Amino acid sequence: MGNESLKKLIGLQKGELVGVQIYRQLAKIANDPQITQKLLQISNEEYAHSQALQKLTKTVVKGNGVIGKMMGVMKALLGMKKVLEMTAKGQFDTAQKYEALVDQFPTLAAVAQQEKAHGNLLEQLAQK
Repeated sequence: MGNESLKKLIGLQKGELVGVQIYRQLAKIANDPQITQKLLQISNEEYAHSQALQKLTKTVVKGNGVIGKMMGVMKALLGMKKVLEMTAKGQFDTAQKYEALVDQFPTLAAVAQQEKAHGNLLEQLAQK
């Protein structure tokens, strides 16, 4: 694996851990139990993605804890609907990053599909 590919994978790995923190925090502040459950499900899947990437990178990384903690402020300022819409866009953007690496790392195709599914689910939750 080349250095550039490794950097991209480590960036995605860190992003997945940030996602874990974001979705756990959003689950804590959601007012709807169904939304809470779905956000925790996404968080668990994001963690599984980080573990799959760790196997590829052979590198242990940490997420950025600040972003997850900001979710309460973002909800207060923007509302839950807007925050869910923004995170959906993030999922779609991440799926594209994975898709760009699928030729080199075919196992990432499943992760890309799951990221898209997360984006779709978040868009649905934003409409509740």
